[in-house]
Amino acid sequence: MASFGGLNTAAAGNVNPNKSLEVLPSPSDSVSSLSFSPKGNYLVATSWDNQVRCWEIMAGSSQPKASISHDHPVLCSTWKDDGTTVFSGGCDKIVKMWPLMSGGQPTTVAAHDAPVKEIAWIQQMNLLVTGSWDKTLRHATLITIKWCHFMSRNFANTGILDKPNQFIPSSFLSVALL
Repeated sequence: MASFGGLNTAAAGNVNPNKSLEVLPSPSDSVSSLSFSPKGNYLVATSWDNQVRCWEIMAGSSQPKASISHDHPVLCSTWKDDGTTVFSGGCDKIVKMWPLMSGGQPTTVAAHDAPVKEIAWIQQMNLLVTGSWDKTLRHATLITIKWCHFMSRNFANTGILDKPNQFIPSSFLSVALL
């Protein structure tokens, strides 16, 4: 029996007493968040090495599927309810939308003035909510996110947008679509 203070070393040689399996390849720095797909056996981990990684988890094993990078450590992630898309945010102050299951490239869909610490997808409202160390909570509907993606992809270098990938609030969207 092992004790808290390390006085009893009977179990000291067994670092994996539950015989758990390690997901490989492991991040090269600390893991900051985990999220499991609502529709499949897919695990996403964010880490301080600027990466968002996805593995397929199977009985007794795991298989790496894909990864994307941020410019700074990634602190959080969440899945869209249909299990096709992952949102991630971190110390680069942006939120990326990654259409993981279709093999698409990530795009920036929101930004804050400080690192993005929390992110949630609210299925009932088709809404992405982000929380930041800048002491703000922000939200965008999927329609707004698609509009931001369209605007940043098509107008980023034309002067129409002040900043590439800027956050466009839902109120602007309703005016823009009229």
